[in-house]
Amino acid sequence: MYLPPGANPQLPFQFPAPSYPHLEAQLQEAIAYLEPQERQFLLERVYPYANFWHQRQSPRANGQPYISHPVAVAAILSPYHLDLGSMAAAILHDVHEDNEEA
Repeated sequence: MYLPPGANPQLPFQFPAPSYPHLEAQLQEAIAYLEPQERQFLLERVYPYANFWHQRQSPRANGQPYISHPVAVAAILSPYHLDLGSMAAAILHDVHEDNEEA
């Protein structure tokens, strides 16, 4: 698995990026229907990875950090109770497209 610069190769991976408690709370609410280990995976692995790769992007037009968009997508999909892979895809959907290194 490729690790970005600054990531800790020890488990759990550490991706240094700014913290956005309001977005993390929104994501927790959106994935509340998932099993605890699935929520943990999204909150400790998937979200930090996406947040790390989006930290260099310009803020959105509303001033929010770019990671707010993938979190909003997850929130929009939440009522459909999609599986873990689908919710991970919602959070990660712009990482590769918006970052040449990812």
